[in-house]
Amino acid sequence: FLTDSPLLAGGLGGVEPSVGRVERSETRHPAPNAASAPKKTTDSTTSVGRVERSETRHPAPNAASAPKKTTDSTTPAGGVNPQKYSDFRNILETIAQHPNRRYFILKSIIINNLYGVDIMDEAVEICKLRLFLKMVAQIDDVNQIEPLPDIDFNIQAGNTLVGYATYAEVENAVTGRLDFDDTMQRIREKAEDVDHLFEQFRLQQTRLGGIVTAEDKAALRGKLEVLESELNGYLSGEYGIQSTQHIISGGVNQTQQKAYQEWLASHKPFHWFIAFYGILKKGGFDVIIGNPPYVEYSKVKKDYTIRGYETESCGNLYAFVMEQSQSIQNIDSRIGLIVPISLTAAQRMKPLQKNLLSETDIVHFSNFAIRPASLFPNVIQRLTICLICNGSTGSTYTTDYTTWYAHERYTLFHLLEYTLLDGITQEYSLPKVKSLISRSALARILAVGQPWYSHREFQGNSTVFYHNAGGYWIKTFNFRPFYRSLVDSRKKHTTISELCLPSKDLATTYLCVLNSSLFYFFWKSLTDARHVYPSDIARLPIKLPLSQQLLDKFYFLEEKLMTAYRKNSTRIVYGKAEVDQFSIAPCKPIIDEIDRLLAKHYGFTDEELDFIINYDIKYRMGLGN
Repeated sequence: FLTDSPLLAGGLGGVEPSVGRVERSETRHPAPNAASAPKKTTDSTTSVGRVERSETRHPAPNAASAPKKTTDSTTPAGGVNPQKYSDFRNILETIAQHPNRRYFILKSIIINNLYGVDIMDEAVEICKLRLFLKMVAQIDDVNQIEPLPDIDFNIQAGNTLVGYATYAEVENAVTGRLDFDDTMQRIREKAEDVDHLFEQFRLQQTRLGGIVTAEDKAALRGKLEVLESELNGYLSGEYGIQSTQHIISGGVNQTQQKAYQEWLASHKPFHWFIAFYGILKKGGFDVIIGNPPYVEYSKVKKDYTIRGYETESCGNLYAFVMEQSQSIQNIDSRIGLIVPISLTAAQRMKPLQKNLLSETDIVHFSNFAIRPASLFPNVIQRLTICLICNGSTGSTYTTDYTTWYAHERYTLFHLLEYTLLDGITQEYSLPKVKSLISRSALARILAVGQPWYSHREFQGNSTVFYHNAGGYWIKTFNFRPFYRSLVDSRKKHTTISELCLPSKDLATTYLCVLNSSLFYFFWKSLTDARHVYPSDIARLPIKLPLSQQLLDKFYFLEEKLMTAYRKNSTRIVYGKAEVDQFSIAPCKPIIDEIDRLLAKHYGFTDEELDFIINYDIKYRMGLGN
């Protein structure tokens, strides 16, 4: 249900993660050796939205240590225990009392298993409305209508990045103020009390009549607000602002009171620790899904600031949300988040990558282009879907940089191929490959040393001109392509960059390399596939200088390719400029000749060469559209 839930479909306004809790039993494949194999478990009891687990172990291999045999007096001669699955039978009896079975099941799931937080009040209301509409859609007969659930404590408004998420965070805040009166024990008892009321609040809607009174809700909210106020006092102190409690105890100060209220309004603190105390006490959420904000931290600093995040240097809110998600997950959790592709390729995301790969068991990255079609129609954003399985040993899987036509969307996810990144992960780049062939080809390239320490070494009088906007081809020339602005005659071509090199031999080398499908594959695999930067060119491992024999062939192909480019160019008006447009199809055979020479240089197999020449060919050549 989670994968089809309105929380995921609606995305909670696309601002903060939705959190789903499903207590479950898990079956894993046995480990290759007995020492590391997980213990077998059997489900002993089952209820709606919840599976309690008891462990059954095999008897010891020797009689001395083997458990004594016992006879269950409650089990009749036929071998069937009448108490077995009794709780499940009780649930079925409860369901049978309701006029609409599916409605009640969905209601129970929403109340017991779905939770969400969003910083926008309107997004929270939309989410609740979608959940209500999902339930109402199950009703065929007006006589089947039952009260809609009250999920105000399931779906809440607040800033998921500001507030105390765990017991340890609250404890650090309290003990930092010298806890002489056992404040932490008092807070814990209050939180237990709130959690007990919340459990009763949920039970009342599914087991004890289906209706909650205004008094019940007011009592729960009142106790929750008292705790929130106390924790807000500790948190505001970390921001250098006294809370209302401290202001009153030290005398009324209107300036301080105003500052505190402004802090509350701008930061909107949300304390996971008390809002979902029972869940976090048991280890955390089992499933976390969301579409966090793709917003630069610098743009929200005027409204609120964060504290204590290892990923703060990443500079984007989605990185903080991913870190926060890990702090509220349980030991066997699953996390699924849709984030920008910069997660896999940006140097500043190195702390986030390190956090993910060191703290999780299995991570799957699927990567999506924006052309010819995008994951979200009309949203120009290269995206990565990150699926995380919590654990202690790391295995990382990835797809390539996936491209598709709009009419292929229905099969997009069915055709995804993941490949284990075994030994090719870079310092701040998680390569995007989808097959053993693509991985082996990339591994051969990476096995060669990098000739440049930094792109700042690119200096000299021999210049080539390359298309820096990426796209399907990184067209590179030994002449400057025509460009004329129709608005400002002084304006230069913004998508053509210069690469200055110290010799003509190097200029010819890089002209051929940048035009090649090999470099295009390398660039798409290791970057965000948005722009071609000088640093991307410097990162390409290649043995320099080239042999004279190879260099002579590159000189010949350079002249041949430039002639073909000039011959197959058309001057067009594009936007507010007049430019030359180059047709690639007639030039592709020449580019293939370059790739064949580079394949020998890197020691490719015939299969790897075939992969490179035909890399993403369907979309690069506009076939099948």
